[in-house]
Amino acid sequence: MFKSIISTVFLVAAMAIFFTWTKPYYSEISGLRAQKAALEDVLSSAKQIQEIRDNLLVKYNAIPQENMERLNKFFPSQPNPIKFIIEIENILKKNGMSLKKFDIKSTGDEEKPTFVIEKQPYDTVAFSMKISGPYKSFYSLLSDMEKNLRLVDINNVSFSSGESDFYEFDINAVTYWKK
Repeated sequence: MFKSIISTVFLVAAMAIFFTWTKPYYSEISGLRAQKAALEDVLSSAKQIQEIRDNLLVKYNAIPQENMERLNKFFPSQPNPIKFIIEIENILKKNGMSLKKFDIKSTGDEEKPTFVIEKQPYDTVAFSMKISGPYKSFYSLLSDMEKNLRLVDINNVSFSSGESDFYEFDINAVTYWKK
């Protein structure tokens, strides 16, 4: 009988120790296991994102340099107004027109309404120019600007006549560059 009492006392003592000291650690271990599972999910997502990034990087590096130069000319990473003016002057000379005046104004975020929250990956540079020449040359100029790699949106064209078949054209337009 003494052995059964001692067994019962040890059993009760073991249960008391389990519920007082071990049970809180057991709950903490369960919480840590759940946290470990969540972190493993995040880690697997990060690995998938890294694989996607690596695949995109391989595709990006596979683009020929000539095409990259064309893309950079189409959508430059800086406004670079001097280069743009030279490009416009070359088109004007090719078409036999003369540049009288060229003004550039960087538009961008300061003119957007304040309620617009979405940020665009590009910015704009508005410009106006006054050119002169025959109408046929102006028509060719517009055609060349349309075929040019640099993206230009012409917003407004006004003209005044001068001598026979000699006009002055005022053009307001916008070009784009990536931020």
